[in-house]
Amino acid sequence: MKFELKIKKSGGVYVTPTVHRIIRHGNHARDAGKWTEAIREYRQALQLDPSLYHIWIQYGHVAHSAGFEDEADAAYMQAAKLRPNTGEPHLHMGHWATKNGKIPKALNAYAIAENYADTRPDSLIAIRHRLPPTLAMSSEEVAETLRKATIRQHYYHNTPEELRTAAAQLEKLKDLFKGRQDQKSDEIVSLIDDIAPQLTDIKPDESKPGSDYRVVFDITDLIMHFRGDHRFPTGIQRVQVEVVIAGLRTYGTGQFDLCCFVPGREKWVQIHIDNFIELAYMSGSIENISEAEWQQARKELLIHLVSSEYYEVPEKTVLVNLGTSWFIYNYFLLVRNYKERGNFYYIPFVHDLIPVITPEYCAGGVVEDYITWVVGVYQHADFFLANSESTAVDLIRTAKKLGRDLNPENVVVVPLDADFRRPLQDEISTSLLHHWNLKEDSFALFVSTIEPRKNHLLAFEGWIELIHRHGKDAVPQLVCMGRKGWLYDRIDERLESSPELKEKITFISRTSDDELALLYRSCMFTVYPSHYEGWGLPITESLCYGKIPVIADNSSLPEAGAGFSLIFESNNLDAFVGCLEKVIFDSDWRKQQEKNISTNFRPRTWAQIADQINTTSINVSKLVKASKEIPRKVELGKYYPVSLYKKPQIWPSLESGEIFRLGFDWLWPETDRCRIGPNGGTLCITDLPVGKSLRMYIQVSGLTEKSCPFSISIDGDVILRSILERHTTRWILLDIPERKTPLLKVFIKGEQTEMWRMHPCGVEQILPYALSVV
Repeated sequence: MKFELKIKKSGGVYVTPTVHRIIRHGNHARDAGKWTEAIREYRQALQLDPSLYHIWIQYGHVAHSAGFEDEADAAYMQAAKLRPNTGEPHLHMGHWATKNGKIPKALNAYAIAENYADTRPDSLIAIRHRLPPTLAMSSEEVAETLRKATIRQHYYHNTPEELRTAAAQLEKLKDLFKGRQDQKSDEIVSLIDDIAPQLTDIKPDESKPGSDYRVVFDITDLIMHFRGDHRFPTGIQRVQVEVVIAGLRTYGTGQFDLCCFVPGREKWVQIHIDNFIELAYMSGSIENISEAEWQQARKELLIHLVSSEYYEVPEKTVLVNLGTSWFIYNYFLLVRNYKERGNFYYIPFVHDLIPVITPEYCAGGVVEDYITWVVGVYQHADFFLANSESTAVDLIRTAKKLGRDLNPENVVVVPLDADFRRPLQDEISTSLLHHWNLKEDSFALFVSTIEPRKNHLLAFEGWIELIHRHGKDAVPQLVCMGRKGWLYDRIDERLESSPELKEKITFISRTSDDELALLYRSCMFTVYPSHYEGWGLPITESLCYGKIPVIADNSSLPEAGAGFSLIFESNNLDAFVGCLEKVIFDSDWRKQQEKNISTNFRPRTWAQIADQINTTSINVSKLVKASKEIPRKVELGKYYPVSLYKKPQIWPSLESGEIFRLGFDWLWPETDRCRIGPNGGTLCITDLPVGKSLRMYIQVSGLTEKSCPFSISIDGDVILRSILERHTTRWILLDIPERKTPLLKVFIKGEQTEMWRMHPCGVEQILPYALSVV
């Protein structure tokens, strides 16, 4: 090799003339957008002189532009080794990851860049930019939360090798904070010193609950409840809290996982056990936890949702959705994607079918979204859990109405006849009742969200009738405990029209668990005149505290009453008032009934309910065969829109083209189309006629600002290339020759992209898309 002096400058650094020439050629190729040529030139320059920090950075830039992500990251890391005192390479990695939509990777890179003085301001701005707009956190709070999340994440590893790796990573993390002269850094170093040695001594829990399948509880509904700044769980959310906590006490932390579907990211994120326990405790307590502390915990949850890596679903999984998912338009798409690989069971816990059975009591939009979910759930679920016999019957009847074949043996009822009294619950003094101007044994309690279905209007009419018959002083106060729901104005109007009624009604919008227990213990009786329920948790709750519930005779309410309630004909005012008079004015009978409840009512523990759910879920793989292929049958000559079905009616054989979608790059369906991301989307159809040639029509729509070249492939072979002009929608005709298999997969990919603003689950997202299928 010819010896050369370093007499030329590149980026302020002396290099040889040969290296200088090569770099110049690379720069010209870079400026012309010839990424592969620029990579070749920069690579050659670095082979001759690997000490060139700025060329490693440029190499990373062009490699990313060419789509070679791993090669680009390796270049940035080499630059980081050359200059360990700068965060610039990590900042660049964060910017590229952000551009490619890999937010967890971006936030991790920004978190590292935050530790360097030269990139700290930019990295914190970048981190905050990726968080939800409503999440008001200072840069210091963001940085601290990310550090805590990094440490916490190392608790969750399964093999000794992973544990040792985690300990080593923690030691590296500790090095970042050594020498900083501030209390927070000292606390982090101390925390790592406590954790790291323990990790190498932990023996993973290898016990299996009778199966090699992993039970995963989806608690999306609960997490979205917290995300929406609702602190106190009610109804379905409370069931999820109690079931998971009881399961942890029974099985420990190693027997199941928790996950949450994150809208916009379109995959599950793991909710770590300690995060869940913290949120569950804080959500039910207001005595010991301030609102500021709760908001900080909520902020950390939100950061976790947008920054953590996707949940690695185990090879053999039973996914149990403990809450609801009808508001997530891509939920079934994710289920299908995992079912494609096999050994994946999906079990929804159905709490009610209110939007189907009593749609008149649902807010606008709920019925349409729920019916979209109902149409899909029978096609995807391998098994069902129902919270009552009534819900199970409704589930089977609705399947028949849709023309679906649901085996009743594949529906297991898990009654919510639980003991709602917490084992260590503090008994607050009755003196707190004065805070609400109440006295012990002088009021009736109605625990419920205030909305039309709960039938507060009947309760109010009953109280007015009591006042007219017996005088105001003889009638107990009616305490309505619950937050305001929809159509509350009708409640307001009724109260304003009757001053004597308004005086006898007390509203309490929220309480802690201990305060709610005080209200139950201190009331004379409870009322629950609801038009329809899946179970009726306040009825069981009333019985747990030895109080008589006065309930309507519809749906699951008698089941929840368990033979200890006072039942009246649904929505019959005279019958309702008769029951009220019995429980109010016949004190001897009331006391006898309370004694009967105390002696004979035997609620199940939450541990028993959790065990039933867990055992049923584990045994599913023995009872039914996992449906690897979702039935995506078509009727020849029929049009199947891939757009979102948004109508309140159901009928036999109601279908949605949404089920044909496959892959991870479909955006949420809209009412007129479904957009496809840059990587393309698959349409998968099963049970096609074998041995016949077919003709298929696909309606596609282009971009709004520019034309879009696109291709369509069948079984991996490109059969069409064309261009969609902007603002163009057209039908594509595909002639499909005779096939030996009934399975058809059509892959559609656009070559240009635009950004589209969407609001999945109310979270604004700006996502790239290439074209749309209508």
